Amino acid sequence: MPFFAQTIAESSAHSWDARARPFVIVHATNHPGIEGTAHILAAIERLRARGFRIDFKFFTAARHQEVLDALQTADLAIGKLKMGYYANAQIESMATGVPTMTWVRDGFMTPQLQASGFIFTSLDTFESTIEYYVTNPQALAEKRAAARASILALHDNAAISRRYAEVYARVIAADSSSGG
Repeated sequence: MPFFAQTIAESSAHSWDARARPFVIVHATNHPGIEGTAHILAAIERLRARGFRIDFKFFTAARHQEVLDALQTADLAIGKLKMGYYANAQIESMATGVPTMTWVRDGFMTPQLQASGFIFTSLDTFESTIEYYVTNPQALAEKRAAARASILALHDNAAISRRYAEVYARVIAADSSSGG
């Protein structure tokens, strides 16, 4: 069953202009080891050393509102790059309209995910993927335009609630018919 999507305000950031400000990236995790955070930090430093202006906002054990506030000015968020799927933090970043990088295993990939505002990458391609979106603001704008609507469709709370109700009804019916 998919996670529920939280109702979150859409980001105030709209388009990124390299002449006006650094590229803002948010990475929030309580489990840096399973996110690939050490690899992410090293890649960001290599990009900075090559002259890319990146404002990297890394949160661990942070207050929820602090992360949501940071997403309001983010150009991109980074999620799970080792686990093979995404979680609540990525749903929230997408719900704010911020395109989110993550890695999804082939067995979990769907056409709906593929068409979403997610940016799929791996630890091996992460650095070049960041570089692509920093140097291609139109591609980033296309992902931003798809982010919020696509995640709210993937995590439609009414549809998820109906699925839970159907499962519970089947369990109760099966329990009743077995004399339980």
